[in-house]
Amino acid sequence: PQELWFSGFNRDIASTVFVGFDQPEPLGEQEQGATVAVPIWIDFMSAALKGAPENTMNRPDGIVDRLINKTTGQLATPGDPDTMFEYFRVENASEPSPAQLPVTELDEQQEKELSTETIF
Repeated sequence: PQELWFSGFNRDIASTVFVGFDQPEPLGEQEQGATVAVPIWIDFMSAALKGAPENTMNRPDGIVDRLINKTTGQLATPGDPDTMFEYFRVENASEPSPAQLPVTELDEQQEKELSTETIF
């Protein structure tokens, strides 16, 4: 790609990151917005919101989260090491079986990921 973009927002601020050159040049075959622009955006938002009270957005009605396997996209199973939360319309979300319900205790990495997400 010759340019990369990422835009994001919370209730208080919206921002966009552009990565590229004045005269278009390739940025590298492996570069993408998630690996180049997003870290810049996170750094900016962290600084811009430092000291600001948390102002989270309410989840819209009819939206639920499910813990899924990152590779398969299927509902995660207990002990699955490669998971993430994904959001679905309630009518499209599979109901997890009791064996698939997430454990309420989070490991250190999950805590870090969740705390990073809450600043947005």
